Amino acid sequence: MLPLRSRDVLVITDEQKSAMVKTLLDAVVNAVSYYGTMGAPGGSLYAAFMVHGLTLNQFEVIMDALVRIGKLRRSGQLYFATANLQEESDLERARR
Repeated sequence: MLPLRSRDVLVITDEQKSAMVKTLLDAVVNAVSYYGTMGAPGGSLYAAFMVHGLTLNQFEVIMDALVRIGKLRRSGQLYFATANLQEESDLERARR
């Protein structure tokens, strides 16, 4: 279903919003898992968010949520994918 336009304002459904948020969160987790045991530097991740107009507060909320639900863990300024995700990422790289 395409977004509707109302007076040049883009209107999207709740389902579309949910799908976009899930896509964003999945992309963050995949990017972090790529770093493997070295961990993904928070500053580099934040820079990627900044390019798209997200604030530091928004970045922190997203990352904290991913840590809280167990998709990521944090040590200092580094983020790591949880063990399950890391194993999947290692297998995908091995297949290439």
